[in-house]
Amino acid sequence: MVEVLRQEISVKRRRVGRHRGQEESFSGSDAVDIVHKFLRERRDQFTVAHDSSKRDKAVKVIMSLFITYLTQCVIAFLCIF
Repeated sequence: MVEVLRQEISVKRRRVGRHRGQEESFSGSDAVDIVHKFLRERRDQFTVAHDSSKRDKAVKVIMSLFITYLTQCVIAFLCIF
């Protein structure tokens, strides 16, 4: 799923605030759309097949991936010191 997200996500420079820009970012709604599509297409591969196609499940998956990624970054940062 992460590989599909990396391949399909639209990464571009986006404006944040009035004058600031963020390089190489993507919108959360784009990520949810991609994961939602992934879950719908592969709903037979998940234990809760009837429930895996709902958009709120895609949001929960994205949040879980994000928390896992942040945790790994913090641990890596702490291990440097």
